[in-house]
Amino acid sequence: MVGNTSPVTLTWAYNSALLYRIDSFKIYRAPVPGTEFTAIVNNISKSVLPFQYVDPTGACNMAYYVVAVYTDTDGIQKETGPSLNSWNSPACP
Repeated sequence: MVGNTSPVTLTWAYNSALLYRIDSFKIYRAPVPGTEFTAIVNNISKSVLPFQYVDPTGACNMAYYVVAVYTDTDGIQKETGPSLNSWNSPACP
């Protein structure tokens, strides 16, 4: 994560050998303290490097994580679990 106030930039990596299995990425965000994460952006391209998202409304005391979105063998879109890495913006003054 870069920056402690708006905007907040998140960057992540994904195993390039497995990119063919996914459709896109999705970002979730929650205020800290708290566990009520909501999706703030869908359909982040897997084709554009580096993988990144700029949250124009990012602020202090926020937590973020990324999921990969894929289509299963029944044609149903699903998500992986939360990324192993998560991001937290600095505490509010």
